Amino acid sequence: MAEVQVLAQESNCKRCENRESNRESRRKCDQEDLDLLLESTQRLKFMGRTLWEFDSFDKEERGTLAILINKEADHLFEIMENLSDRLGE
Repeated sequence: MAEVQVLAQESNCKRCENRESNRESRRKCDQEDLDLLLESTQRLKFMGRTLWEFDSFDKEERGTLAILINKEADHLFEIMENLSDRLGE
Protein backbone atom coordinates (compact mmCIF):
# COMPACT_ATOMS: atom_id res chain seq x y z
CA MET A 1 0.00 0.00 0.00
CA ALA A 2 2.88 2.36 0.84
CA GLU A 3 4.39 1.71 -2.60
CA VAL A 4 1.16 2.81 -4.28
CA GLN A 5 1.13 6.06 -2.32
CA VAL A 6 4.75 6.79 -3.22
CA LEU A 7 4.02 6.22 -6.92
CA ALA A 8 0.92 8.39 -6.73
CA GLN A 9 2.83 11.18 -5.02
CA GLU A 10 5.61 11.01 -7.63
CA SER A 11 3.12 11.23 -10.51
CA ASN A 12 1.35 14.12 -8.81
CA CYS A 13 4.66 15.92 -8.44
CA LYS A 14 5.34 15.37 -12.14
CA ARG A 15 1.91 16.76 -13.00
CA CYS A 16 2.53 19.76 -10.78
CA GLU A 17 5.89 20.32 -12.43
CA ASN A 18 4.29 20.11 -15.87
CA ARG A 19 1.54 22.54 -14.86
CA GLU A 20 4.08 24.98 -13.44
CA SER A 21 6.21 24.64 -16.56
CA ASN A 22 3.13 25.34 -18.71
CA ARG A 23 2.25 28.34 -16.54
CA GLU A 24 5.76 29.74 -16.88
CA SER A 25 5.74 29.16 -20.63
CA ARG A 26 2.39 30.90 -20.92
CA ARG A 27 3.63 33.83 -18.82
CA LYS A 28 6.60 34.21 -21.15
CA CYS A 29 4.34 34.16 -24.21
CA ASP A 30 1.97 36.65 -22.61
CA GLN A 31 4.86 38.96 -21.73
CA GLU A 32 6.23 38.74 -25.27
CA ASP A 33 2.81 39.65 -26.68
CA LEU A 34 2.49 42.54 -24.23
CA ASP A 35 5.90 43.81 -25.31
CA LEU A 36 4.88 43.54 -28.97
CA LEU A 37 1.66 45.44 -28.24
CA LEU A 38 3.61 48.19 -26.51
CA GLU A 39 6.02 48.50 -29.44
CA SER A 40 3.20 48.59 -31.96
CA THR A 41 1.30 51.19 -29.95
CA GLN A 42 4.40 53.36 -29.74
CA ARG A 43 4.88 53.14 -33.52
CA LEU A 44 1.25 54.09 -34.12
CA LYS A 45 1.55 57.04 -31.73
CA PHE A 46 4.69 58.18 -33.56
CA MET A 47 2.89 57.98 -36.91
CA GLY A 48 -0.04 59.93 -35.48
CA ARG A 49 2.28 62.59 -34.11
CA THR A 50 4.05 62.77 -37.47
CA LEU A 51 0.75 63.31 -39.26
CA TRP A 52 -0.19 66.02 -36.76
CA GLU A 53 3.09 67.91 -36.98
CA PHE A 54 3.74 67.76 -40.71
CA ASP A 55 0.83 69.15 -42.67
CA SER A 56 2.87 69.50 -45.86
CA PHE A 57 2.96 65.79 -46.71
CA ASP A 58 2.51 65.07 -50.38
CA LYS A 59 0.49 62.17 -51.74
CA GLU A 60 3.45 59.73 -51.74
CA GLU A 61 4.34 60.49 -48.11
CA ARG A 62 0.73 60.08 -47.03
CA GLY A 63 0.62 56.80 -48.96
CA THR A 64 3.75 55.58 -47.18
CA LEU A 65 2.22 56.38 -43.80
CA ALA A 66 -1.01 54.66 -44.82
CA ILE A 67 0.96 51.51 -45.70
CA LEU A 68 2.83 51.63 -42.38
CA ILE A 69 -0.42 52.04 -40.43
CA ASN A 70 -1.95 49.13 -42.33
CA LYS A 71 1.06 46.93 -41.49
CA GLU A 72 0.76 47.88 -37.81
CA ALA A 73 -2.93 46.97 -37.87
CA ASP A 74 -2.03 43.57 -39.38
CA HIS A 75 0.59 43.12 -36.68
CA LEU A 76 -1.97 43.91 -33.97
CA PHE A 77 -4.37 41.34 -35.44
CA GLU A 78 -1.59 38.71 -35.37
CA ILE A 79 -0.96 39.41 -31.70
CA MET A 80 -4.69 39.23 -30.98
CA GLU A 81 -4.88 35.84 -32.75
CA ASN A 82 -1.99 34.53 -30.64
CA LEU A 83 -3.68 35.68 -27.45
CA SER A 84 -7.02 34.28 -28.56
CA ASP A 85 -5.44 30.89 -29.34
CA ARG A 86 -3.83 30.74 -25.91
CA LEU A 87 -7.08 31.72 -24.22
CA GLY A 88 -8.89 29.01 -26.19
CA GLU A 89 -11.47 31.28 -27.70
